[in-house]
Amino acid sequence: MLAKRLVAQSSTSEDCKQLMISKLRAVCGFPFTSKLERMLQDNDASKNLTHEYRAYCKEKDVQDMVGFSVMVLNSTVWSFSTPSNVILSIGLKSRVDSFTGFYTDRQSGRKLIWLP
Repeated sequence: MLAKRLVAQSSTSEDCKQLMISKLRAVCGFPFTSKLERMLQDNDASKNLTHEYRAYCKEKDVQDMVGFSVMVLNSTVWSFSTPSNVILSIGLKSRVDSFTGFYTDRQSGRKLIWLP
């Protein structure tokens, strides 16, 4: 349920999420909450990455695509279905390619799998 809320960006405040995880950790232990904590870390890192990418686009004079944001999620923590073949518009495909280049320049050795 936390995963769906984070992906939909419909979660409550950061403090509430941290408080919930702290209470669960006290009752259930660290092994139970470690994936939840990693989900929150991925969510925060994705927000920062989107901000950095927008700054990169501004610096490179790449036209801003309103509403374009990404969530880079660790596949060992998040359980999603196998990606399907999605046909992207030319504008969105060029933005996906641009972000992929931006990301791989900063994170060598990591592979992006795009999900709709």
